[in-house]
Amino acid sequence: MSAPSSPPSDPPSDNDSDSPESRPMLSAFDGIASPPPSRAAFLSSLPALGDIVSSCCLSNSCACPRVGSSRVCNLALYRSHNFCITGPHFPATVFITLFIGGATWFFGFAAIDAKDQLSQATGGGVNKPLHRSICVLFFFLTNALLYMTACADPGIVTGPKELPPEAAEDPSERSKWRFCEKCQIYQGPSVAHCNDCKVCIEELDHHCPWMSKCVGKGNMLWFKLFNLSWIVYFVYVLMRLFS
Repeated sequence: MSAPSSPPSDPPSDNDSDSPESRPMLSAFDGIASPPPSRAAFLSSLPALGDIVSSCCLSNSCACPRVGSSRVCNLALYRSHNFCITGPHFPATVFITLFIGGATWFFGFAAIDAKDQLSQATGGGVNKPLHRSICVLFFFLTNALLYMTACADPGIVTGPKELPPEAAEDPSERSKWRFCEKCQIYQGPSVAHCNDCKVCIEELDHHCPWMSKCVGKGNMLWFKLFNLSWIVYFVYVLMRLFS
């Protein structure tokens, strides 16, 4: 006796092509000429930032990667000039801008009006347009130096991962190097780790919340010029108001 043959399969109907199982899976990138680069490819486009770089959000096309706890706001400027990277305390920098603006309004407009009225009562006068122009000039100069300090790379160091040959062979040189457990790099004699910025900084002076980040080799000059500008500004308004 021969084995019973299996029943013939039903021919596919036209409705089967519309079933959810038979429909092709749609991609989120359908209709886009070229999908955004992967996160790994995107982050690898940054200049030698190594393992301390992570994305600041969940988007694969995120344009503001983080370096430690700082954020690169413009990749082109950062690649070419090590500029446009903000620290973890950037709101404090904005507060300083508002503070300088308030001081400019008070010393340049409100206080000078009161001094002018007093001077006129005693037969004198104040050159208010000149004084206000100087105060506005100092306002823009001080803020420009503030943001040059706050947006410049303070001297982030991402290597070396291994000891240099001269340090590995010479015990006296080896003692000058330390291994950073957090950044997984060897620190040279002038490098130190900042727990707030979560990176190693060359010639680290201190972490300044008002500048939003560390002050190191990369922004020390701007920091000194900023301090010089606001000190000169303060001395000028005191001499102008109380002379």
